Amino acid sequence: MAVAQAAEQGVAQRIRGEVERAIQRSIKGLEYLASPAPAVGLTPKDIIYRRGTLNLYHYRPQCNDVYRVPLLLVMATTNKAYVFDLAPGQSLIEFLLRRGYDVFVIDWDPPRPEEKGLRLEDYVLDFIPNCIRRVQERSDTEDVTLIGYCMGGVLAAIASIPRERFVPAKERGRAYENVALPIACAQTISQPAVVARMLELLELRPADRVLDITVVLPLLIVCGILLAAAVAATLAPAAAQRCAQD
Repeated sequence: MAVAQAAEQGVAQRIRGEVERAIQRSIKGLEYLASPAPAVGLTPKDIIYRRGTLNLYHYRPQCNDVYRVPLLLVMATTNKAYVFDLAPGQSLIEFLLRRGYDVFVIDWDPPRPEEKGLRLEDYVLDFIPNCIRRVQERSDTEDVTLIGYCMGGVLAAIASIPRERFVPAKERGRAYENVALPIACAQTISQPAVVARMLELLELRPADRVLDITVVLPLLIVCGILLAAAVAATLAPAAAQRCAQD
């Protein structure tokens, strides 16, 4: 009898304990929801250009000696630039500034109804190049290091590569669509999103150049290395000539 009573008391205590913990968790949850949002993006900066939902920031230097070539970070259109600047001691922006970099950031506000007609071309042929020109003017230099985050990386990669040079004249109107386009030798210029991922994996240095040649797999199996060599011999000189135009 005593054993049964002790067991019942133990079960009751456990239930009481679980209920009390659940109440405390609910109270903490309500306190969290009622608390103000954490302060982020506190590193001092100036807005040097605003257009629609686009904001171009220039962060104030934190050391006397600043590198000549500025950094322009392009945030994804669906994220906020405070990802680069969460809190003191946990900020990419702060890290770069303290090491002498001149930092600019392209940030985006939530899209507006009047911007529903914007196309990929607007971002890669207008918004980003316009910001690059403003960074060049403010820094008094032609050189700009362009860095993109997430979808911002895709846009930055497309904006910095003159795709119209690499496709036939009849396809140039589609050069900045997010699709693969024909070039020559039954090959295509890769889809921009795929190119951005490839460049990320290659970890390229500033002076590197890349020619992407993809040989159709069935043909490669039949003809082997000879076909690959023939394609490369045809495409490489023309690509080298186009790259030399930069």
